[in-house]
Amino acid sequence: MPGLVRSATLRQFDTVCHTAGLDPLALLAEVGLPPTVLSDPDLRVPGPKVSEVLQIAAARSGMADFGLRMGRLRGVEDWGLLGLAARDQLTLRGYLETVVARGRYQNENSSGLLATNGDQVEMIIDFRVADVSTRVQAIEMSIAFNLSCIQELVQRDLAPTYVSFQHDRIADLSAYRKHLGVEPFFGAEHLTMAFPTSAMTLPLIGARPQFNAVVDRLLESQTSGGFNRYADVVANNLRALVGAGAFSIERMARLFDMTPRTLQRKLREEGASYSQIVDEVRLAMARDYVERSNRPLGEVSEILGFKSQSALAHWYRQKHGVTALEQRRRARAA
Repeated sequence: MPGLVRSATLRQFDTVCHTAGLDPLALLAEVGLPPTVLSDPDLRVPGPKVSEVLQIAAARSGMADFGLRMGRLRGVEDWGLLGLAARDQLTLRGYLETVVARGRYQNENSSGLLATNGDQVEMIIDFRVADVSTRVQAIEMSIAFNLSCIQELVQRDLAPTYVSFQHDRIADLSAYRKHLGVEPFFGAEHLTMAFPTSAMTLPLIGARPQFNAVVDRLLESQTSGGFNRYADVVANNLRALVGAGAFSIERMARLFDMTPRTLQRKLREEGASYSQIVDEVRLAMARDYVERSNRPLGEVSEILGFKSQSALAHWYRQKHGVTALEQRRRARAA
């Protein structure tokens, strides 16, 4: 299975594309990513596809700093649950330790460590990429994004003392100075961003450490095993794509760069089937839409991927013994 990343990684992709005169939806379609990646941050998509669309956008726009621009427009909210855990640490060191320890929540291929090097603390990131030249924009975006989050949380224009990239320079040095505050080293052994040891005690403005334990338990449950089964990833993506008309196995298979038959085979090997997973996701979500929302049932049928309201009624009766309309009336009368 390709390493998966949260679709939040692509937030601000459309903004930078529009600035460059590019059509973001056309570029996403070209690499097989659904438009929903721009609106739902928790879709799990293959990391290589994200890297590919960033590389294409940079090449066609002529913006060598495309990834840097995206990263600087993003903020802590793009970390999702990881952001909640990290922003409530007391100090910058606590934030960096949390991001390094839980980075797999955002990117399954990500690992990292904090290392003290003299009077510097280095944040070393490994994306487990064999050929970094194919991921340059994504890598530079990641560093710029991390810097934006740090500056947001300490509420000061804190610049790293140095940044090192494993790839060769692709933009004018002035672009790096603008986005990162320093001129990076290139062709380095590790991807690194360093800050003075003295900066580690900087407080995070607005931190609420009383919530740390609860959020960290939630985060642990989502990062300890990762998405190791296709069935888990399919279910997660179906939940994220509800309402996008994306329940077809053909569309889901395209996310994994495989045919529907291959995806079905992989699911069978895990003791699951695509139709079974769709049914489970629908069951989990249907009651809220039927009983607790005011949406017309015709709209609910579309959201849950049915071709008609009568199809929803038939399915709902099979599962619950009453139609969706009858269930809604009972819930409102209670």
